[in-house]
Amino acid sequence: MLCRMRDDLVIARFRHGPFWNCSYLAGSRAAGTAVLVDPAWDTAAIIARAQDEGLRITAAVITHAHDDHAHGVAEVVAATGAAVLVHEQDAAALARIYRGPVRAVGHDAEWRLGALTARLLHTPGHTPGSQCLLLDGALLTGDTLMIGAPGRPGPEPGAAEVLARSLREVLAPLPDDLLLYPGHDTGPVPVRRLGEERGMERSPWKADGG
Repeated sequence: MLCRMRDDLVIARFRHGPFWNCSYLAGSRAAGTAVLVDPAWDTAAIIARAQDEGLRITAAVITHAHDDHAHGVAEVVAATGAAVLVHEQDAAALARIYRGPVRAVGHDAEWRLGALTARLLHTPGHTPGSQCLLLDGALLTGDTLMIGAPGRPGPEPGAAEVLARSLREVLAPLPDDLLLYPGHDTGPVPVRRLGEERGMERSPWKADGG
């Protein structure tokens, strides 16, 4: 578990499950509110950590509707009353895991945490409705981008090209100093700056895709 504080922002990382999944608690100390990104596996530990930090979970952000990232949604909603934010293109897939109410969002949707604004960026490719969360110097990428590698394309025709376009057109223009928090702990380090990832010169980052 890793806890990061940047001014008002606190991020706690939870590494769990057989696939080395990462869930994140990201919140504002001043406002006392937080979002839980990818509620799965040991959700009780995440909720307890929020309470220890004095944070109320107001939203569960689903980066994509795969079971290993979302099977704890119902438990989190029951315990906290959090709104469930899923991209509209993954809402039907999430309904197979969680049957409660959701807020289906589009690209650049926002969620307020006091003075902080969490932005949801649509980054399809791993799934049609994959999204990343951008919050005060942090970028939480789900399975769109890992540390040291792009995410795995989904089974849909053309998914590899769609994922490469998400990297080039949505993530590549973001500032170099953003800290990248991926959805799985499969890289050489748990967190890395986005500019360092771009410096690796993998083909998905190149403008020509080659």
